[in-house]
This record gives sequence, C-alpha cells and structure tokens, in this order.
Amino acid sequence: MMSGKRAKALPVMESPDWSIGRVVDQTLTPEAEAMLSEMAENFGYELGEWFRNRIGYFRSISKAIDDSPPTQKELRLVQDAQRAIHEAMRRLENLPPSADAYVNLASWRRLGRLFHGGLLRDFLALGNEFSTLLGYAEQRLDQLPKKPGRKSKIERNELLTDTAEMLRNSSGKKISEKEISILTFQLLTAAGIDLPKLKQVQELISKKGGNIGAN
Repeated sequence: MMSGKRAKALPVMESPDWSIGRVVDQTLTPEAEAMLSEMAENFGYELGEWFRNRIGYFRSISKAIDDSPPTQKELRLVQDAQRAIHEAMRRLENLPPSADAYVNLASWRRLGRLFHGGLLRDFLALGNEFSTLLGYAEQRLDQLPKKPGRKSKIERNELLTDTAEMLRNSSGKKISEKEISILTFQLLTAAGIDLPKLKQVQELISKKGGNIGAN
C-alpha cells in the first residue's frame, strides 16, 4: 500500500487479496493420463509434460479471471501501475542536489555501489521492463470482452488451438485436421475441460489462434 506523501499522479492503492502466486495445479485425471500414455508412441513423451504445464496455466489464468474485478477496472489499475513506475523513475532521476548526494553516499556505504550509473541504472532498466510487461497486459485486457463471464472462454479457445497446434507439430506421422480436432476434443474432455460440441471445436481450431470471441 502506498503511504506517506504522494504526488497527485500516484493515487491511493487498495490492497485486495487476489491470491496471486498460488500453486499451479497440473494434475490430470486418470483418463487423460491413460490417453497421453497411448499417444506417446506417435506424439512423444514430451506431449505429456507440455500438456500438464498448459492445463496448469489454463487453470491458473481461469481462476485469476474468475477472481478478477471488471476488465475496465483492471485496465485502470494497470495504467495506474505504469504511471507510478514512470513517476518513480522521473523523481529518482531528478532528486534535489543535497538529497541526491546523501542517497549516493548511502548507496556506496550500504552496497558498495554508486547510485548514479549503478543502482539507479539498474532500477531504470527494470522499470522499463516492468512498463513493457504492463503494456502487454494492458493490450490483452483491452482485447477482452467487457461483459462478465466471457473472458475465460477466450482462454479455453486458446487452450484448444494450442493443444491442436502441439499435436500437429509433434505427430510422428501424417495426420489430418479432422483427426487433430477429434484428438484435441477427446484429450481435453478426458482432462475435465468443459467444451462445446465437436463440430464447434473443429470450427474453433480451424480459426487460427481461436480469436472468435466467447463462442
């Protein structure tokens, strides 16, 4: 939580508990494990490891989405974070002379590094990297449907297309798009993922990236 004296550019920040950093659940059902074992001869054992990781990510992001505030509020919070980072960077680069000298001395005594050209340089590099990451998050959030309950279906569509792409690329023999769709449908269903009917799954997979909204 931000406290003390604040510039107007830095609003007071709430501290809700969205349980970020929770343990990722990569466990699969016995049905999915059995299917992956059968598929290993053609698709390789790496498929199982990849699928567990991808299912874990899907569960994690879906839970985060379910717990998230409305998209517009998330956008505002991300933009606030970006402004805070840039404000901190600007202020540290423009400390008044006496404060700058004391900070530089303290940095040398505590860390054995000068503030300018050392600690500040690292902070600015990290700040720019954080800003880039937040910009990516802002771009993704801006693409999401604004109606509640629709965001997680986009993640499901991406899970479908990612799984189909993995099967397409890892198959040891020639495989048709129809077979890929059927295997994707069967594997995700075995893993307990709630899917639409097979025909719609085939349509989702045929549209690269699954960017067809929340069908």
